[in-house]
Amino acid sequence: NGAALNAIQGGNDKITLDDITSAYYDIVMGHKIDMLQSEKTLLETAYHECGHALCYIFNKKNPYKFNFITIEPRANTLGFVHSIDSDFEDSRSLNKEEMLSRVVALYGGMAAEKIMLNDTSTGVSSDVDKARRIAEEMVTVYGMYGIEHVGRATDSDDVKKIVSEILTSCYEQANSILHGKEDLIKAISKELLLKKTL
Repeated sequence: NGAALNAIQGGNDKITLDDITSAYYDIVMGHKIDMLQSEKTLLETAYHECGHALCYIFNKKNPYKFNFITIEPRANTLGFVHSIDSDFEDSRSLNKEEMLSRVVALYGGMAAEKIMLNDTSTGVSSDVDKARRIAEEMVTVYGMYGIEHVGRATDSDDVKKIVSEILTSCYEQANSILHGKEDLIKAISKELLLKKTL
């Protein structure tokens, strides 16, 4: 239905792939919204999303296929990176390396902000929450760090220690991937500021 509405609003008598894609993202990420943003916020968002994208692209252990990056605000986000396989991650079996690569990509936004701005924004909060949740599940649900931790409370000292080590290691990997790529981040961000989606 959303794709048909997009086609009508676009003055088309047939539904196009763009209409379907747009409808899909309206459902997954919320509708596009008109939001007055400062140049500073737009640049922060561009750097942040570039960090995610480059961690998908340059992490050799990453199984996800990078699709596109956008800084067009939607109901739930100021921007996002879409990787094709991430849509299906809840419906397929993931191994330890695949889950770790997801955490590395989640930390890409924070690492990019720190490298480019020497600061971080509140935009990292949902990424940090997701990364922590994945790490906790790896330890207490999937037994990827020893069967003895399965079913343990996430606030137990041994679980917290392992989770902290996972998160620290993944952040360091994201930082390592992005270090030395400042010119690339600037170039992609410049294009994003012009085109909004790449």
